[in-house]
Amino acid sequence: MKAKGMRRHLLAMIGACMVGAPLAAPAQESASALPYSVVSLVGDKISLVGYVSGTGSHIDTNTLSELPLSDNELDRATLFAVEDALKKGKPGLRPSLLSVRDPAIYGAQQDLAGPPEKQKAFISSLKAVLKERGTGRFIIVTKQRGEARLQGRDGHFGKGTLNGLGFYLDRATPMESNETGLVTEGFLGPFAYVRVSLVDMDSLTVLKDSYGMASSVLVHALVKGSVHPWDALDAGQKVEHLKQLIVQAVERAMRPVLSQI
Repeated sequence: MKAKGMRRHLLAMIGACMVGAPLAAPAQESASALPYSVVSLVGDKISLVGYVSGTGSHIDTNTLSELPLSDNELDRATLFAVEDALKKGKPGLRPSLLSVRDPAIYGAQQDLAGPPEKQKAFISSLKAVLKERGTGRFIIVTKQRGEARLQGRDGHFGKGTLNGLGFYLDRATPMESNETGLVTEGFLGPFAYVRVSLVDMDSLTVLKDSYGMASSVLVHALVKGSVHPWDALDAGQKVEHLKQLIVQAVERAMRPVLSQI
C-alpha cells in the first residue's frame, strides 16, 4: 500500500472507534449555582506524527496528519479526569462539566497561553459562547506543544515536537521487546500533552496554569504477525490508551492548579 493510501486507511480505522455519547449535564445542580466549571478543548482532533530523519538539531522534519473528531469522547475523558483530580485534592468541590464544540474556540485556544491581551480576548470569546454559564472560575484544558519525549523503558525517544493528543509513529529506530527480547524496527508512541489553566471569567484573567505530559513507547513485535508499528494496538485499544494518558497528564497538570483553589 502506498504511503498516502496507508495514511487514509489508518485515519479511517481509528476514526471509526471514536464514537461517544453526548456529555451528560450535572445531575443535581445547575452550572450557575456552582463556583467552578470545567471546559476541555483538546478533543476536536488527534495528530498522527510520522518520524522522518533529517539533519540539523533544530529542524522538525516529521510528517503530520490530523484526524478531526466529530464526537466529544476524548473531551469527556478529559473533563472526568479533571473532576477526579478535584475530588482527590478538594473534596466537596463539585464542578460543572461543560461541552464546547465551537471550531473558532478550539482554533484560538493557543491564545490562552499568549500575552495578556490575547488571553483576555480568548476568555471573552469563550464567555460569549457559554452565555449565562460563562461566569465564575473556570478550569480550562487546552493543548500543549512540546518536545517529543516519549517515555520508554530505557529513557525517552522521539524527535521534533508534539501537540495535544495523538500518536508518534517511528518505523526506523531499533527497539527491543521487553517480553520477547526480539529486536524490531520502530515503535508506536501515544501521547497526551495538555495545559490546565485556572481562569477568572469575570475579570478575564488567568490565575494559574500548568502543563502535564504523558506518553508511552509500544513495540509492535509483541503482536503476532505484525509488520507495522501501528499494529502495536488495535483501534479500540488506541482510544483507551489515549484516555489513560489523558488521566496521567491532567493529574500532573492539576497539582499546581489545586494549590490556587
